[in-house]
Amino acid sequence: MSFGSGGFGSESYGSGPGSAPLISAWLPFLGAELRRLDSLQFDVTDENVDLLAVTIRAIFLGGASEVAWNGAEFSAAYRRGSARQHIPGGQRFTLRRTSGWPSAVLRLEVIAEDLAGNIAVGQALYL
Repeated sequence: MSFGSGGFGSESYGSGPGSAPLISAWLPFLGAELRRLDSLQFDVTDENVDLLAVTIRAIFLGGASEVAWNGAEFSAAYRRGSARQHIPGGQRFTLRRTSGWPSAVLRLEVIAEDLAGNIAVGQALYL
């Protein structure tokens, strides 16, 4: 997956009716500087309003990674300060690592699947 000028890459898979879920509305803006205690926010929506699962993984400089949201709950490192809110057509995620982000470079991977089997994989890069 290659990253565009905004620090975001996206791919969609599946042959179900409709289109794959959409991962959008990133705050802070993609490619922005990420400070140690910053929160990240983004929306996952689906035109058919039938999201099945969303998983979120943080990948740090050097390749270490951790699951932040496993589809049902935030992992221990993300429970305080993170939230999932229902919005029209999907969900809004606010992600904050309790002890802060350990490195200046973070790649966030979001995988969203709808009931029709359409899958979107989005990756955001923060410096």
